[in-house]
Amino acid sequence: MKAKWAIGLSILIAALLSGIVVGCQQEAGPQSVSGYGPANLYVDGASRLRTYVQGMEDGGNLISVDDGGGSITVDGVVGTELPAAAELEDATTNPTVPIVGGANLLYSGYVWDRERNNIEEELLSSASRITTVTTIDHTNYNGSRLLMIVDVTAINATPIITPTLQVHDPTADLYFTVWSASTALTAVGTAAYYFADGASGGSFTEIEAFGLPARTWRVRVLHHDTDAITYSIGSVISIY
Repeated sequence: MKAKWAIGLSILIAALLSGIVVGCQQEAGPQSVSGYGPANLYVDGASRLRTYVQGMEDGGNLISVDDGGGSITVDGVVGTELPAAAELEDATTNPTVPIVGGANLLYSGYVWDRERNNIEEELLSSASRITTVTTIDHTNYNGSRLLMIVDVTAINATPIITPTLQVHDPTADLYFTVWSASTALTAVGTAAYYFADGASGGSFTEIEAFGLPARTWRVRVLHHDTDAITYSIGSVISIY
């Protein structure tokens, strides 16, 4: 009788230890294991799934991702697929090249350009001049309006200058004057010229009811004598 009681007690204790009791369900606790599981996922000693991926390759180079440290480890040199994206080139000849930062691209007919906002530029720095001056070429990417400001700060004797606006003919590689100031500048002061389709009003020296009409443009300042005059020219190209 005692032997049967001892056997029964052993069975009951074993059942309790294994979590198998009629009418009860024991939840499985955390498993403290280490090693690679299915799909090469790594489980560390604290039972944390560390998303350690082994076996993903790029041209034979092993790439390991460890979520615990937020790092990516590559055992070799991996070629980049963004050769010019980080530079954000003005003239992106390949429209399929991704642009870092999500910049928009606009097609001009032969090249892709980054979309611009309003652009301020110095066309000519302040200096004393006695002969006709032409600025370098400037590119209008997606602007429609131009504000040009001529600031005369000093004169000697009786200088006379006339600002003009020129556009480039891409076929003949020539420049054509599309505008000349109606009044020459002869004294210290500031002149502001505004070019915009249908423009009117505002406190400007002159308003021209046409916008910037070309992609490549420049300013040419005609000197009608050799008397010195000190001036600078700035511009603002706006998209609206």
